[in-house]
Amino acid sequence: MLLFAGKFAPYILSTCLVSLSTLMLPSSARNAFITGMYPLVAMCTVYDRDLIHAALPADARPLFRRLFDDYKRFHMFKGQI
Repeated sequence: MLLFAGKFAPYILSTCLVSLSTLMLPSSARNAFITGMYPLVAMCTVYDRDLIHAALPADARPLFRRLFDDYKRFHMFKGQI
C-alpha cells in the first residue's frame, strides 16, 4: 500500500497546503496538521517538490517553503546519530 502512496503524495500535499492557507485553524491544530505533512514531504522527489511549488497559488507558496525548510531542519534524516 505504501508503494503507491508516493505517487499521490504531491497531490495530497498540495491539497492540504491550499486548505491550510484558506482555513483559519487554532495554532495547536495547525502545528499538528503541519507535523503530519512531514511524511508526505519525505515521499516527494525533487521533481514533485518543483511541481508542487509551481502549481500552488501565490498565498500557499510561503507556507510550502516554510514547511520544506522545517522538514530539512528538523525531520529529514541526515545519517548522523
